[in-house]
Amino acid sequence: MTEQTDQNHGQAKRTRRRGAALEADILASTLTLLETTRYEDLTMELIARHAHTNKSVLYRRWPSKTDVVLAAIRSRIPVQQFKEPDTGTVHSDLLAMYDEIFTVMEQMHYGNIMGLLRERLHGISIGDFFDRFAGRNYLTQIVRRIFGRAAERGHVNLDDVDDLMYELPVLTAGSIFYGHRDAPSRAQLHGLVERILMPVYARILDTQEL
Repeated sequence: MTEQTDQNHGQAKRTRRRGAALEADILASTLTLLETTRYEDLTMELIARHAHTNKSVLYRRWPSKTDVVLAAIRSRIPVQQFKEPDTGTVHSDLLAMYDEIFTVMEQMHYGNIMGLLRERLHGISIGDFFDRFAGRNYLTQIVRRIFGRAAERGHVNLDDVDDLMYELPVLTAGSIFYGHRDAPSRAQLHGLVERILMPVYARILDTQEL
């Protein structure tokens, strides 16, 4: 076989990819590109070229670059891998939750997370932000379950916990992520718990949870 024939054979093999195999290749290519390419510089064309396919194949599966990147990130860090804390107190559960966030940030590359957020939130009103993001996201649901377990231990009355208290960990984390160019350290994230969250929650929690 000549070199040209080998190349043609390789091209033919690539064009025969279908379904899950093709999608896996595209997502893997996206993750590889994110290792060396800023989110702002990533394009559907670049992803398609790296995956040895074309843009129309991408657009049939994902409507935008944001959706491809989100799918790629989820393929590497599925929700099931986010370890929901259950340490025995609200205080230590919150610290453990932020430790998980820190680990995910390291895996996903902070700059890409911020680029993704900026594009995802562009044009969303403040009201929509609070409706779509603050109350319904995965982390807020974790906080609800943290307080639910504290209630089962008899250390908090859930009637004293309003929606804002459940959403506060996400809102405080969002302020430090979205307002800073550099990735926050683990110590900074723990500082959110010690200086902001626990002083608020101390008003409603029994001391055993502090």
